[in-house]
Amino acid sequence: MKQFIDKIEQHVYITGLIMSVILTLLCEICGRGSILLGFQFVIQSKFAFCFDVFIIFLIWSFAVFLKRRIFYYLAVTTIWGAIGITNGVILGYRNTPFTFVDIQLAKAGLAVMNNYMSQMKIIQTFGIIGIIAAVLIVLFFKAPIYEGPRKLKKNIVTTVLLIVAFTSSYQFGIQTGRLVDRFVNLNLSYKAYGVPYCFMVTLLDNGIRKPVNYSASTMEKLEKKIDSVKETEPEKTPNIIVLQLESFFDVNHMKGVEFSENPVPYFTYLKENYTSGYFKVPTYGAGTINTEFEVLSQMNKDFFGAGEYPYKSIMQNRNDTCETLAYILKKEGYRTHAIHNNRATFYDRDYVYTHMGFDTFTSSEFMNNRELTPNGWIKDKILVNEITKSLNSTKKKDFIFAVSVQGHGEYPSDVTEMIENPKITLSGIDDEVRANKLTYYVNEINEMDLFLKQLTDTLADYPEDVILALYGDHLPSLDFTNEELENGSTFETEYVIWSNFDMEKDTKDIEAYQLGTNIFNKIGMHSGIMTKFHQYYEKQKSKKGYINNMKLLEYDMLYGNRYILNKQNPFKVTDMRMGTYPMTITNVKKEEDGTIIVTGGEYTDYTRIHINGKRIETEFISPKKVKGIYDLQYGDEVQIVQESKKHKRLSESEIYYY
Repeated sequence: MKQFIDKIEQHVYITGLIMSVILTLLCEICGRGSILLGFQFVIQSKFAFCFDVFIIFLIWSFAVFLKRRIFYYLAVTTIWGAIGITNGVILGYRNTPFTFVDIQLAKAGLAVMNNYMSQMKIIQTFGIIGIIAAVLIVLFFKAPIYEGPRKLKKNIVTTVLLIVAFTSSYQFGIQTGRLVDRFVNLNLSYKAYGVPYCFMVTLLDNGIRKPVNYSASTMEKLEKKIDSVKETEPEKTPNIIVLQLESFFDVNHMKGVEFSENPVPYFTYLKENYTSGYFKVPTYGAGTINTEFEVLSQMNKDFFGAGEYPYKSIMQNRNDTCETLAYILKKEGYRTHAIHNNRATFYDRDYVYTHMGFDTFTSSEFMNNRELTPNGWIKDKILVNEITKSLNSTKKKDFIFAVSVQGHGEYPSDVTEMIENPKITLSGIDDEVRANKLTYYVNEINEMDLFLKQLTDTLADYPEDVILALYGDHLPSLDFTNEELENGSTFETEYVIWSNFDMEKDTKDIEAYQLGTNIFNKIGMHSGIMTKFHQYYEKQKSKKGYINNMKLLEYDMLYGNRYILNKQNPFKVTDMRMGTYPMTITNVKKEEDGTIIVTGGEYTDYTRIHINGKRIETEFISPKKVKGIYDLQYGDEVQIVQESKKHKRLSESEIYYY
C-alpha cells in the first residue's frame, strides 16, 4: 500500500490524467442519467470532452507544488465528484443544471428543501456531507506527506506550459465553434460542452461585458434616439398590478395529451377577450427571479453571465440600484408595493426590493389565514385580499407587483399520496411517474385559475381604474421538450393584460422585458429610459441595432459610467416597510398570573413580543392581539417585532413604555 501511495504521490501528471478522465466521465454520466449517453458524449464531442478533462487535469497538476498531495488528490476528487453527482440529483428535481450560482443561492435552497425532500432524505444528505467533511479534515492532518524532491523550477516551467496549452486550446475551441463563451440555453450547453467547462463558465462569467463600441459619443447618439420619445402626461393613470404566476402555463398546448376538463377555463376566456400573446422568458423549470428581473427592469437578462441571477450579483451591492417599473411609477406619483405569498428572505427579496424602488413588501410572514397545498406552498387565493389591502392603503394610485407560489414544484411521483381523488385526470402519457406529476400540477393550476377569476371579479368592482397584467414566470419542471408543445418552445408562457375599463384588445407575442412598455402604451405613458428605448424601436420599421443598443444601455446603467444618467444614479435605495400597514401597539395589559396581553394591529403567527430588547415566548390570538408571560415592570419597553422563521427582524412597532 505504501509503495502504491508513493507512486501516485510521485507521478502527479499520470495520476491526474487518469483521475481527470474518470471524473469527467462521472460528471457526464450523472448529468445525462445514463452510462451509454455519457460515453456517447465522449465519441460525439471529442474536443469538448478533452477540454473538460484538461480543466480538471490543470487543477490537479498544482499538486506538484504541495507536500500534502494525497489530501489534495482527495479534495479535488471530492469537489468534482460532488459537482457531478449534485448536477445529476438537481436535474431530477428541475430542468436546469447545477451552476456556481446555486452555491450562492444555497440559503434560499435550504429554506425550501422540505418541499422537495422528505425529512429522512434531508438527514441522510447532511449526514453524508458531514461524514465527507470529517474525513477530509482528518486526512488533512493524517494523510501521508510527500517527502520526495519537488523540482520547483521544472514544475514551474511545466505548469506555465500547461497554462499556455490550456489557453491556446480554449481560444481554438472558441474560434472554431467547438466551445462557446456565452450560453443561450444552459441545459443544452451542459449537454453540448460538458459539466466541467460549463460549471467553470458559470463561476467566472458574471455581469455584462463591456461592448466594444461603448463610449460617451456612442451613448450620446443613443440618448438622442431615446429622447425623441417625448415624455407626456399619461392619458390615464390607473392602478397597475403586475401578477407573476409561479410555473403557470396553458397545458392545453401540450400535444397528444387530453384532460377530463379544461384545467384553465378562465385563463382561456381571458386570452380570448383581452390583450394576450406568447411571453418569452429567460428560464425554464426554475429561475423565477430572472423572469422577475426582466419584467421589473425591462432589461434583457441574456447579456448577463451564464446562469447568473442579478438578484444575487449586482443587486446585492449596497449602493447599486436599477431603473424599474417601480422607480418609473414613483416618479409619476404612484405608491409602489410588492407582495409574495412566500418567505420574505427567499432570494433576498426583503433586501433586493429596496434597490428596486418598492415602498412596501408584504410577504407570507405578514399574512393571516394561509392555506397550504399538499406539497407545502401557500395557495394563491390569499393574494386577493392582500392586493385589495394594498390598493386601499393609500389615496394615491398604486403599483403592485405580486408574485404567486402555488404552482411551485416538487410534483409528487404518486399523486394519490397528496390528492385522494383528483378533480382533473389526463390521458396520453405512458410514463406513470410523469403522468402523476402532471396530474398533480394541473389540479394546482386549476385552483390558480379559480384565483384569477376571484381576483378579476374583485377588481371589476373596484371604484378606481385598474390594469392587471399577468403571466407565467416559466414552464414547470416536468421535462417538456419543444416538440411536445404547440408553440414549439419551452421558454414561452403566455400573458394577459386585463382592465376594469374599456381597453383595446391586441394579440401580440412579446419578451418578458417588453411587458412594462406594453402596459404603458395602453395608458399613453412615455416615462423611463428603458421604456422610451423600447417605445422608440417599436416605431421603427427596422429593428436593426435594437439588441446591440439594449446591451449598451444596460451596461452603461449598471456597470458603466452612466452617461445616459448624466453620470449619476438617481434611483435611491428605498426605506421600504415590510407589511402593507405598520405594526402598532395600542395597549399592554398585565394579568394577575403574569400573562401580558398586547393589543394593536397587523399581527400574525410570526409576531413576537420583545421586552427591553429581548424576545419572549409569544402566542398569537388574533390580528389585533398577542400574549406572552413576563414579570412586566413600570417603565419596561414593549415592542412588537415581525420575525422570519430564522428570527430575522423584518418589521417592528414603535416602542411602548409600560
